[in-house]
Amino acid sequence: MAVPIACQWADWVDWGPCSCQGLKERERSIAVHAKHGGLTCVGPMRETDQCKPPSTCSSGEADCSFGLWSAWSECTKTCGGGERYHTRSVAKQAQDQGMGCQGGLEAVEPCNMQPCHPPVDCKYTPWSPWGACSRSCDGGEHTRSRSVAVASSFGGHECEEAALEQRAACGSHPCDAGDLTKVDCVWTNWAEWGECSSSCGV
Repeated sequence: MAVPIACQWADWVDWGPCSCQGLKERERSIAVHAKHGGLTCVGPMRETDQCKPPSTCSSGEADCSFGLWSAWSECTKTCGGGERYHTRSVAKQAQDQGMGCQGGLEAVEPCNMQPCHPPVDCKYTPWSPWGACSRSCDGGEHTRSRSVAVASSFGGHECEEAALEQRAACGSHPCDAGDLTKVDCVWTNWAEWGECSSSCGV
């Protein structure tokens, strides 16, 4: 099974400049998104604080406006229903009697809603019979083997190469005369007759 990974915040960025309304902002992002059922990040992605407006602020009325939305984050889950986020910031604060920004700075939507497939573990075929012993006495070895019947998938336990063969000792008793296989002497075929040693007589 996959190990749960908890969400982690990145460090806060530096405070932005003070607005004419006497507010400054800073933000942070998600450095590591939660995966495999890990804990999600808790807390705001943006903070505001009071500050002294700059002397260059004018008294003209202006409405608040947003910047563009950021790209969507990765989904917090690969299946079974997760969430993804994107953010935006205030590009221009309202001035004097201007209209304030309407709407949030963060949006969330569901993602990867398809059901999760249960993990499938590796499965092996039954073991083959033990092979013949390499020696009938004084210590030998024989083996048996098996193959992969079902390969692992969806995070299940993987197959192991070392689990496909087993070796065991056999023929461990000492050799003696009774263990020696008797082999009878066998003549080859007769060769052709050679020439006679004498052309006549005995």
